[in-house]
Amino acid sequence: MKKFIGYFKDFHKGYFNYTLYILVALFISVLIAFNYKFDFEDSYIDKFYGRYIRILFYFLYLACAYYGVLLIIWVTDKNKIKFTKEFWIKSLIGLLILGTD
Repeated sequence: MKKFIGYFKDFHKGYFNYTLYILVALFISVLIAFNYKFDFEDSYIDKFYGRYIRILFYFLYLACAYYGVLLIIWVTDKNKIKFTKEFWIKSLIGLLILGTD
């Protein structure tokens, strides 16, 4: 068990960054507060139930959170993320699937 804990600590030493985690936590807190304050999802996006524009709104809603966190990661350490063409295609398709769901 001690060996396992040692591996776990060594693994997390390589990328642990207090500034990054605090900024991400604050960003997510702001997004959650915004959603609860304005009831954004239920009051604005769900008005378009049954219409295709709702997919676009959910896509933008989810993309704001996802790409916002990626932006924070990129700002704190530009070497952690590589924005390749494959990355953009996969992330956009993934968010489109989530928006459709």
